[in-house]
Amino acid sequence: ERIKGFTLIELIIVVGIISVLTQQGLVRYGNFIKKQVVRQEAENFVSILRKAQNDAIVGNKPSTCSSSKSLTGYRVNRITNTNNYEVSAICSDGVKTVQNSYTLDSRVVFSNANNFSLTFLSPLGNLASDSSVTFVYSEDSCVENTRVSVTAAGGIEVSKVAGACL
Repeated sequence: ERIKGFTLIELIIVVGIISVLTQQGLVRYGNFIKKQVVRQEAENFVSILRKAQNDAIVGNKPSTCSSSKSLTGYRVNRITNTNNYEVSAICSDGVKTVQNSYTLDSRVVFSNANNFSLTFLSPLGNLASDSSVTFVYSEDSCVENTRVSVTAAGGIEVSKVAGACL
């Protein structure tokens, strides 16, 4: 009587196919996680921009602005050559009061070589000119980047940007 079952060759082929599919899934999952890290940092940045814009519109003047001075606006700027940025209130006499400082996730960097400075003017929450900041995964240039654009009118948008990989 013959025993029914699979041959060793058939089992090796099935295990090989499962291994290849698993490896592809892990690579795609890794890339998904990298994109999400970049996207999350950009979304956090947008929330901070919107808070600064709202504070400028509402005229949320810090106590460091003397009562005779008005609020010029709120500035979000990169701290020179770092992955840190801060939000400051700017008074009409030029006094700058840092409200908060932030640091990007260590895996994410600003792609802009120069430092950015976005000032939301009070009371309209607009900017002097259009501006954008791009977030990049620092360890893999092939990962899809995320750009945050702010229009002079104060509109804030998030968009995807292809990675540098060919």
